[in-house]
Amino acid sequence: MNYEIKLEGEKVTLLLLGDLDIEATETFEIDFLSKAKEHTNYHAWHIDLKEVPFVDSTGVGLLIHFVETLKELEFDVKVINIQPSVYDIFSLMQVDAILGVELLKEKA
Repeated sequence: MNYEIKLEGEKVTLLLLGDLDIEATETFEIDFLSKAKEHTNYHAWHIDLKEVPFVDSTGVGLLIHFVETLKELEFDVKVINIQPSVYDIFSLMQVDAILGVELLKEKA
């Protein structure tokens, strides 16, 4: 898993690249938390999943942790461009009930 951070106006977009799984969580979590704290002058974070073809339960846990951390830092958070297969996994795991359905934006 790799990622790109794009700064646009008052928004940070975190573009995830690759599978969101146990391997990603081992290398990504600490780096992400430091990046979030570096960008506290922005008002919103969009976590873009358009390049994420697969997510497992550890990836879901990592995403939930990211969103909760960003909310604690008082950012407006959206998860955008969710691939249909990933959205199905989120539905099965009731991620919308945990994070709020308005936060998840499936790819059009």
